[in-house]
Amino acid sequence: MLRAVAYRSVADPGIDSTRLDQIVRGAQRFNRLGGVTGAMLFDGARFLQYVEGPNDGIEGAIGRIRASDDHTNLHVLGNR
Repeated sequence: MLRAVAYRSVADPGIDSTRLDQIVRGAQRFNRLGGVTGAMLFDGARFLQYVEGPNDGIEGAIGRIRASDDHTNLHVLGNR
């Protein structure tokens, strides 16, 4: 069964382009392994992300997202 999650969060104020590249590369690697796809938007202060895939892949992705120190105030907008 396919699951989709969308969330928004506030980026750590110290995040820079190097760290953002590391976040994206890490997410691409882990998401590929879990069969997860999606999109992440970053406006310099906030993240908006949508991910979809099999439930176990999404659980892994959301676990990594929740554990990240790169952002705070994570708010799930949708989880279906």
